[in-house]
Amino acid sequence: MKKFILSFVICFGSLGLMAQSTFVGDGTVNSNNSPVTIQDLLNRVESIGNSLGDVNEYFSPWEQRMLNQHFSPNSEFAPVFLTHAPTQNIAMGAGIACALTGVAFRDNNLYQPFDLPGDFGITNGLEITAVEFAFDDVLTTTGFPVTVNIYEIDNASDFPGVWETMTLVGTAVYDATNADAFTIVNVPLAAQIAAGKSLVMELVLIDDGTESNYTRMGVTQDAFTGGSYIMAAECDANTPLPFSDLGLGDRTFIFNIIGDDEPGGSSASIAYGVDNAATMFLSFDPADTSDFTDIGLSPIGSSGNFENAGSIDPNDHSTAYVLSNDSLFYEVDVATGVYTLLGTITPDGAGASTWVGAEFNPVDGELYAIASDLSQTFLFKIDIDGLSATNIGMTNNPGSISLMINGDGAAYTHDLVEDAFYAVDLETGASTFIGPLPFDANYGQGGTWIKGDDDAVYLSAFNNGSFQAEWWRIDTFDGSGTMIGAFTRSGALMQIGWSSAPNDPTMGVSDQSVSGFSYYPNPVRETISLKADKNIQSVVFYNIIGQKVQSANVDAVSADFNLSKFQPGLYIMSVTIDGKTQNHKILKK
Repeated sequence: MKKFILSFVICFGSLGLMAQSTFVGDGTVNSNNSPVTIQDLLNRVESIGNSLGDVNEYFSPWEQRMLNQHFSPNSEFAPVFLTHAPTQNIAMGAGIACALTGVAFRDNNLYQPFDLPGDFGITNGLEITAVEFAFDDVLTTTGFPVTVNIYEIDNASDFPGVWETMTLVGTAVYDATNADAFTIVNVPLAAQIAAGKSLVMELVLIDDGTESNYTRMGVTQDAFTGGSYIMAAECDANTPLPFSDLGLGDRTFIFNIIGDDEPGGSSASIAYGVDNAATMFLSFDPADTSDFTDIGLSPIGSSGNFENAGSIDPNDHSTAYVLSNDSLFYEVDVATGVYTLLGTITPDGAGASTWVGAEFNPVDGELYAIASDLSQTFLFKIDIDGLSATNIGMTNNPGSISLMINGDGAAYTHDLVEDAFYAVDLETGASTFIGPLPFDANYGQGGTWIKGDDDAVYLSAFNNGSFQAEWWRIDTFDGSGTMIGAFTRSGALMQIGWSSAPNDPTMGVSDQSVSGFSYYPNPVRETISLKADKNIQSVVFYNIIGQKVQSANVDAVSADFNLSKFQPGLYIMSVTIDGKTQNHKILKK
């Protein structure tokens, strides 16, 4: 076998796996080719301070990932985010490829196995929605196609012995450009891995014969949890060989798998909002923030502005109304996501303030909105037909970023300057401090009230402490809260600028109807009672991240369950009667 070479320079005239020994381990590169470190980003976070607007104005998608990983190293950036490279730091210049010279590329097949049951605890299958991989240097004039293949295998330990007989379950092609050098790219890819199986991710790079297109795939030299393999016949690697056999064992490819470990699982979406990062109007399930549905593109974000205020009309659940930061007023068709521009409504008398929150009062159907400039906040009443706003008055807090109104007409806001929760008087605009927020609020975000939970409001909050959008239940008595889950979109940061629940009178109604079954009360403080015409076989309670918190075999037509030890929030009650399982959303107060 020819020697695989580690060197500072390209070895012209001899074949070898080229991998420079110098590297920078802090991530990506900026436009002048100097490394961006996490400390650079932390300094930028501090210099930005409080902001009412779009995270994307300050941080690139990759920088957002770096910050999220720094603040929440164990959090997932998607419903499932699988990687053997926890830091995601690209070792610049340490990438690997089989090549004759710097631009004389040869055929390469690169592999990484993922032991789903053993390493990641995924036993019920995996629905893959996207993959990611890192580039080292890229030199191309026409584009360099990289084929991604996902294979299903029985056991990860069988690789590489089974490489010729693996089952291909998904494939995609990414056309790399010079701009991809030293970055991690996200590639949509649909694939399904069966329960109990494992997978292998492969990148295929083909010599196009021009001697002018070249790339090396990015690696990390930080601590990693799984090895990588390469097959390149012209470098005498005729089967997939582990890096350790080639003297390259101090590194591994940055390959990421993104998907859902509950294939086909879904529940009803009963809240709406906008993901400003994707400029997308969407619906989501308040019990499962990863279960969302994109409905339509927002023209506000697409035009470079920010969508920070919106609410579903309580008298017409098919319609939402939205105010942009440049004072444009839109009607939104909830079913299609189509925005219709109605005109302009400005927050007159509020100085340099911009719209940051809006909410209908479910008691009288009036639309209220707030505007702020981070030094003062004003409450307005919106005349939809007249396209005007009446300034009710100034609040006592500087930086409101949301407005929530419950079924009793009580209004609330949360402040991102003071990280505090306030009550708002709808007659005067005056605010009253309730308590500190349980998280560091920053950037555009929103909130809503959910029918049946009158002692709380729900915030689609951007948490500067974890650098991600999160769904919080906030107790209106003292401002304390429970984080229900993070909003996650395949490999990308989400920012939910406003959220609103239509508050249909259906909370507590079964997702799958079984005749003769009922339960009460909902919401519940201590005991929930179940009754049925036929024997209830079993009952299981799950929290919103799918963990079983209580279960029982009943074998009777009625049963009582004490939930007093449950934390406040949303739960799923799964009831089996006559062989049929039905799920119900339960609000614990």
